[in-house]
Amino acid sequence: MKIKLIALLTVPFLAIGLHAEDKPAAPATPAPAAESEKKDDAKAQQEENFKKADANSDSHLTLEEFKALPRFKKDNSKADEIFKRKDTNADSKVSLEEFTAKPAGKGKQGKGGKAAEHPKKEETKKA
Repeated sequence: MKIKLIALLTVPFLAIGLHAEDKPAAPATPAPAAESEKKDDAKAQQEENFKKADANSDSHLTLEEFKALPRFKKDNSKADEIFKRKDTNADSKVSLEEFTAKPAGKGKQGKGGKAAEHPKKEETKKA
């Protein structure tokens, strides 16, 4: 009797069930607005970090203030190098614009913005 009752209760639900074509399709790529929001959030976080590190509120970070950023709390050994790269106008201060700017020379290029050559290619040039 229990089997018949279970069968009677499940059959109507199977008939009403969703078919594959009824399911909404998942978007293949994230919406551009979502990507834009992520960029805005990241920039807002950078601005917040900048303001926290700007101890004297002069809208510029000195090297000492730069080293106080959260990313350098444990190890600030690379802070000098990164500060020099960020300080694009070489005034020994990093402005908010310099701080939030995307780093130059990303992608297939190596440090210094020049495309890195393969060591074997250099050997063949010398020969």
